[in-house]
Amino acid sequence: MPKKILLKLLANKTPLAGFNFKQIKSVLIRPIGYGLGDGILLTAILKQLKQAYPDIKTGVLAIGRNSPVFQGNPYIDEILQDKPLTYLLNRGKWQVFMDYVPTFTTKNIFCDFLLKPQYTICFEKTSKKHYSAETVKNYDFYVPDLAKTHLSRSLELTPFKDYVKTDNPQYTLPPIPADSENKAKSFLKEGKIHLVFAPNGTDKELDKTEIQTILTTALRQYANKVQIIIPFTQKSPEYAPLFKDFDYLLTPQLTLQQYFALIKLADIIVAADSAPVHIACAYKKSVAAFYGNKRAVELFAPLIYPNSFMIPSLKLNNGPVRIIKDIDKTLSAGIIKNMLSAFI
Repeated sequence: MPKKILLKLLANKTPLAGFNFKQIKSVLIRPIGYGLGDGILLTAILKQLKQAYPDIKTGVLAIGRNSPVFQGNPYIDEILQDKPLTYLLNRGKWQVFMDYVPTFTTKNIFCDFLLKPQYTICFEKTSKKHYSAETVKNYDFYVPDLAKTHLSRSLELTPFKDYVKTDNPQYTLPPIPADSENKAKSFLKEGKIHLVFAPNGTDKELDKTEIQTILTTALRQYANKVQIIIPFTQKSPEYAPLFKDFDYLLTPQLTLQQYFALIKLADIIVAADSAPVHIACAYKKSVAAFYGNKRAVELFAPLIYPNSFMIPSLKLNNGPVRIIKDIDKTLSAGIIKNMLSAFI
């Protein structure tokens, strides 16, 4: 179907006036992305909704790799697979639909038409050749600048703002099975400070030379007291040789639950802007998180609490960042050294 015809037929909703946000019965959310970190961030929003509306039915659209983040969550009633048939089977069943995906797509426009929610809240979309907030009108309320606040507090930008409490957001992770926790414990040496080093995410990684300088400086004083644990990813073996003079371990490939357990049991997390940062925040662990992207700093920074530190690049990029570099090495080493000193 030509896009102009699709827009005319499927994306011309008349905004619903006078909608009552005091009495909401159900909310379905499509997350900003389908990574683990995206899912963890969303759990804060779902908790805020459940606390404001205890009897509300909440749902989240997911795909295979991030579904486990939502399983067993007391603030989520339904986990729906994000595919066209799901939207059709749920047609007219959800009162409020919240769409965080950063662009309009043909698939999503079609699926939203199938879903037919009563009220749609649409968050900032990047304009494309045919699709923009001006050409797609399938929503009742549009948030033009999502980066005005941290993603976990984004309900402040919507009509929900008068009914929910978004201060002190908290993430919720599923319970960890005993066997997964025992596996994670097997990697940890007794009598050591356990530092989990997660150098890369799906689409970004820390500059090897810079992070070696930072960690070597920070660890020098505590070299015999610290164990560095590097969770296995396709890229992480490249970082292991940087720590040949320290007590380090590159783990085998972990299940998601084992990964959660490792971070929960560790003392300190040092990570690139990626899921381990948000896992650490869920458990209120000491975390030093390195960011290279301005929008990521605005939307996805670690939660604020006493032992949470964000270290932005000195040259924050506005676009995708593959290598996080140009880090203030003196500041970073000082932060990590102070984190270590708390365990001595």
